[in-house]
Amino acid sequence: MSTVSDRRARVGAAVDRAFGESFLLSPRCPPEGDPNGRPVSDSERPIFEFTGRWTSMASEQHARSRATALETTRAFVTEAPSVTADRAGLAAEIRKNDVLTRLETGAAYVVERTADGGFGRIVLTLRAGPR
Repeated sequence: MSTVSDRRARVGAAVDRAFGESFLLSPRCPPEGDPNGRPVSDSERPIFEFTGRWTSMASEQHARSRATALETTRAFVTEAPSVTADRAGLAAEIRKNDVLTRLETGAAYVVERTADGGFGRIVLTLRAGPR
C-alpha cells in the first residue's frame, strides 16, 4: 500500500469510529436448483455485524475527484440509501440480495448493488427491505 493509500485508510477508520453505526448482515442466496427463486438464508456465509457509514436516500452529495474543490462541483441527490464500509472489517463477502439491518433503527434493506469505494472500502446500494 502506498503512503497516501495507507493514510487514507487510517483516516477512513477514524471517520468510521466517529460517524459510523452498526449494521447486521444476513447472507441470502437463491434456493438450490432454482437460480431465479426467492432468496433464502445462505448457510455457507456467516451472519455478522459491522460498522459502516449510512447515507440516506435523497441526500445531497458532490462528485469527488483528485485536486477538485467541492465548491467547484455540481451537487447531485442520491437515488437510494447506501452504506460504505471498510472491507477489512467484514467477516464475509457481501452479495446482491443479502439483507442488511440498520441496528440504530431496526430497518431492514436488501443489497441491490456492491461497488468498489476505493482505498479498501465497499459501497452498498440498498433498496426497501424484505416483506
